[in-house]
Amino acid sequence: QGSRDAMATSNLGFKSGLSVFGAYIRPGASVRFTSEFLAGRRYVLAAGANDAAEKVTLSLLDEAGKVLTKDASQDASAAVYLQNTKRRKVSYQITNTGSKSIYSCLTVMVDKEGWDLHPSNLKAVVDKCTKLASFIKSEGYRFYTRPGSWCLYGGLVEQGASLRANKLSVAPGNHAVIGFCDGQASLLNLTVSNSSGDVIGKDSSPDLFPVYEFPLGYSGMTDIAVQNAQGSASMTMFGLFEKA
Repeated sequence: QGSRDAMATSNLGFKSGLSVFGAYIRPGASVRFTSEFLAGRRYVLAAGANDAAEKVTLSLLDEAGKVLTKDASQDASAAVYLQNTKRRKVSYQITNTGSKSIYSCLTVMVDKEGWDLHPSNLKAVVDKCTKLASFIKSEGYRFYTRPGSWCLYGGLVEQGASLRANKLSVAPGNHAVIGFCDGQASLLNLTVSNSSGDVIGKDSSPDLFPVYEFPLGYSGMTDIAVQNAQGSASMTMFGLFEKA
């Protein structure tokens, strides 16, 4: 909701590539993701959390770990902005400074060449999230809850392009990857590769819910890519799940 409001009242749009993240965070713990920021652009990041949240802290860090900007809010949401002066790697970190475990979502926006998301597309994504929740419940899955790990990734993807997350640490267990999108795409290709770059699974389901279930006990660094194989630019997402 905060991202939608920001886009409606400014010229902000979603950052190219991965721009939406979700994670379960235990009290005192953090999750972090590193991305490339371009020079001469203003980046805005907004983080929110579920009803269990008390306080969250949102920080931007440079490659040396130095804090570039920080919002140590006294509530369940936080926002920071950075007028970036040079091309560099920037890490965004959410810390749960409350006393309960929470689910937190982060969006990354930019004020030049950012992707706009039409309200109808946003509604389609929400509808798909609802359908996804029913699907994973029926299959006995829940979002990945490993400490320090994101479980949800998203962004706007043009036809032929892919949404990628590399070197994700998958712990031993019973896990799956599920992709979904708004109504703009008509075919999603899901590809999962191991640390050697070998493809270990694919799914090109026509139902726009590609699923890959890891072999029982699989673990290791893993690359995940969801391609918008057919259709116009689409808000595309994928989640990492575990058996409940």
